[in-house]
Amino acid sequence: MQDHHRMLADLLFGHLAHEITQDTLLAYSVRWGIELYDNAEQTMTLMQLQQMYQATRVPQLTTTIEEPEIAAALRALRRRMGNDMAQLEADVAEVRSPTVAVLTSGASLDTPADRVVALDALLTRSLRTEEEQDWSPSVLFINLQPNDDGFLNELAGGHDNVAVEALRSPEDVAAVARTVTAMVRQSVAHGVSRLRYAQWVVADRDLTLGRHYGTTAESNLVEIVTATALQALEPLVYRRFRNTEDADDHPFAPLLNLVSLRNSPVPPGRIDHLADRMLWPLRLVVGEDPVTPVGFVAPDVRPLFVDDEDGERVPRAMSALHLDGTASPAQPDDVPAADGVLRARLCAALADAVDLAHSYGVVLGERALESALYTVRPAPAVLLADCDAVRLRDPAVPHWQVPDLTWLARFVDRCVTHPAAGSGQDSPVLDATGQALLRRARSNVPDQLPRASEWRDFLAVRAVELQGPPVLEQVQAGPIAVPVGSPVTVRWRSRYADQVIITGPDGTRCSAGRGDLDDGCAQLIATRPGCFEVTATNQLGDDTARTGWVHAFELPRLTELPVPAPPVDPAVWRADELRVLLDRIQSRLRVDPAQAFPSVVPFDPAAPVAAERRGASAMFRRRRSLQTVMQNATFPINLTRWFTACPERPEHRRPRWLRKLWG
Repeated sequence: MQDHHRMLADLLFGHLAHEITQDTLLAYSVRWGIELYDNAEQTMTLMQLQQMYQATRVPQLTTTIEEPEIAAALRALRRRMGNDMAQLEADVAEVRSPTVAVLTSGASLDTPADRVVALDALLTRSLRTEEEQDWSPSVLFINLQPNDDGFLNELAGGHDNVAVEALRSPEDVAAVARTVTAMVRQSVAHGVSRLRYAQWVVADRDLTLGRHYGTTAESNLVEIVTATALQALEPLVYRRFRNTEDADDHPFAPLLNLVSLRNSPVPPGRIDHLADRMLWPLRLVVGEDPVTPVGFVAPDVRPLFVDDEDGERVPRAMSALHLDGTASPAQPDDVPAADGVLRARLCAALADAVDLAHSYGVVLGERALESALYTVRPAPAVLLADCDAVRLRDPAVPHWQVPDLTWLARFVDRCVTHPAAGSGQDSPVLDATGQALLRRARSNVPDQLPRASEWRDFLAVRAVELQGPPVLEQVQAGPIAVPVGSPVTVRWRSRYADQVIITGPDGTRCSAGRGDLDDGCAQLIATRPGCFEVTATNQLGDDTARTGWVHAFELPRLTELPVPAPPVDPAVWRADELRVLLDRIQSRLRVDPAQAFPSVVPFDPAAPVAAERRGASAMFRRRRSLQTVMQNATFPINLTRWFTACPERPEHRRPRWLRKLWG
C-alpha cells in the first residue's frame, strides 16, 4: 500500500467514527470496530469502541510486504463475527444483522475459487451454531485502487447484499462513509422491527385457554389460563377474531402499531394512559402464519364494572342509561332517572375517555363506544371494554374525529335530556350553554361539532352546580385508644367532594386520592389525644366533621433508681463485736466446743416456721435488736423454707369480711 492509499484509509476511519457517533440511535445501539487481518487468519483490533470522542486518535495503518488474501480475511471475519454475536446474545436481547465494509487494495494472492467459497460461507452459513438460518450480513468492498477492480466486481456478482465502492480521492471519503452508515441504519431499523415483533406479538400456540364465556360483534372471548410469553398480574382474556378469512379486515402492521401504543408516553396535558381508561390489548396474536393476526390478548373486565346476577357476570353497560326507551336491560336502580348530578358526572367521564383516545390519534368507532361500561362506586368512572374495532387515525382524512363526536353528543342527549319514565319534564342538566352545544352537534357540520373536551368541561362544571356543596355522611376513627406513635385509621363517606382533607389532633394533614373521595380511609400517626377532622370541599363550598375522641397514652417505661447499699468496708466492723456475735451463735448451736461448725447440722422438721418468720420480720421492722433476735431464733434457719412456706394466719383473728364495722 502506498502512502496515498494509507492516508485515504485513515481518513475513512475518521469519517466513519464521526458518522456513527453523531447519530444518537447508532451511537448507543451499534457495536462497531476496525480489525486488521493477515494471511494466517489472525486478527488485530485497531479500534473497538461503542462511542468515539474527539480526543480519541484514529489508529494508523502500517505497511506489510505480504500480499493479502481476501479469502483468509473473510474466513477470519466470519469466525470473529460468530464469537461477537455469541457474546452479544449473552448481554442483550437483540442481535441485528451485521454490516461489513472490506477495505482492500484491489489485489489478492488467493485464487478466485477460494474467494467465492469464503464469501458464500460468510453470506449463507449461520453465524450461530444453534440455528439453521440466520441474517446474512451486508458486505461492501471498498477498493483503494479503482483502476483494477475487475475481480471485486466479479466476486460481488450474483449477491444482492454485496456491493463495491471506489475510493479515488479524499473527496470520495465522505460519500463512502455515508454509504456505510446508511447500511448500518437500515440494519438497525430491521432490528427495531424485530424488537417490536418480539415485544408485542405472541403465537396462539403459546396460550393455554380455558372456558368460552362471551361474544362481541368482532370477537369471541376465551379465558386465558396461562401464557408462557406473558407475565401479567391481572386476569387475561383471548379476544379471538370471528372473521379471520379476509386479511384486509385485520392488517398486521396497523394492528401492531395499535398494540404498541400501550408503551407510548402520556400526551402533553394528560395525566392518565390508554390502559387506565380502556382494556387496551397487551399482545397481538398470530396463528400459523407469523404475520396473520387472529386476535388480541387483553385484560379482563374489572370487577367494579360487573354485576353478579345469579352467579353470572354481567357487565354494566352505559347503554342502560338511555332515557328514550331504547335501553336494554331496563334502567338500573343505582342511577335513577332523576339523578341528574350522577348522570352528568358519568357523561363527563365518558367524554374524557373519548378525548384521551383522540389525544393518542385513536378512532374509537361505534362498537367500542357502545360497549362502554360504568361504575358509580367508589366514584363515577367509565371503562371502554371492546377495543377490537378501534383504529389509528388516517392522516389523509381531515375530520377523523367526526364519528366519535357525533356518537358522544347523541349519547348525552339520550342520557340526560329526554323525559324520564313517569315524569313529564326534561332533566335540568343542560342549561343554555348545554343546549347550544347540543345544537352545534345536531348541525352535522364537522367544524362546528363540539369536541370531547368541551363536553367534558361543561358536564363537570354543570354537575358541581347541580349537586351543591359536598356532604359528609359518616366519619369514624379506630381504634379509639392507641399508644403514642401508633397509626389510627380514619374512614369517611361523602358525596360531591372534589377533595377530602384529614387533619389530626396535632395538626398533621393528608389528602385522599381521587378514587377515595366518596368512600375511603386514611391512616395518621397519633401523637396526642383528640379528635380527627375530615373536610370535604368542592367549588361551591365545604363540609367538616369530627370523629370521636381518640385516646393516645404513653406506655410505661423502665427507669433506673438509685438504691442505697450498706458499707462493705471491713474497717467499720469492730473485731470485738464480731467475736461476741460468733460466740453467741456457737452457744445456740448446742454442739461440742471442739467442733464449732460440724459438717452435718441436725435439723428438726418439727421446728415451727412461725418463729423464724417472726424473728426475721422483727429484725427488718427494727422492733428488736439484733441481739434479741439472735437469742430467740431457732437454728439452723432454712431460708428456702422460710420464703416458700405459706404465711402464718393467726387463728384468733376473724376474716376481714367477718369483722364488725366498729371493731
